[in-house]
Amino acid sequence: MHFRLSSPISHPIVPFNVNGCKLRRGDRYLPYPLLAEVSGRAQSKAVRHDRFKDLYLRDFVHAGKMIWRDRYRNVESTHFQEEMMARGLAIEHLEVDPVPEVADTCLGFTAVAMAEVFSELENRDEEVGIWIPSSL
Repeated sequence: MHFRLSSPISHPIVPFNVNGCKLRRGDRYLPYPLLAEVSGRAQSKAVRHDRFKDLYLRDFVHAGKMIWRDRYRNVESTHFQEEMMARGLAIEHLEVDPVPEVADTCLGFTAVAMAEVFSELENRDEEVGIWIPSSL
């Protein structure tokens, strides 16, 4: 499978740690990681072993977006699926089409989950079919 974006996703300023957390999630003694640290972790080869447990939900989703914005381009998809992924993995949205923080986190979480599924399907040699009941 190969997923190719028709237009690359830009890398604008990330709204990271918007709540101003001082300490890492689960460890009250270590300072909250900076965006540069999380970005480096997301781009490292060891990312498969990083759970990002020290990040709170919104930043956890942003880390997932960082990981998958570049990786999911190798999966074939329809134009609609491309647009869904591009909007879900976008770091910021258009001013004329604002997305509330909660919706942005949900969209990002869904896009990261879709990318994980695409990745798993890419690793399979057999074609996977989806059955949709006619009653829907």
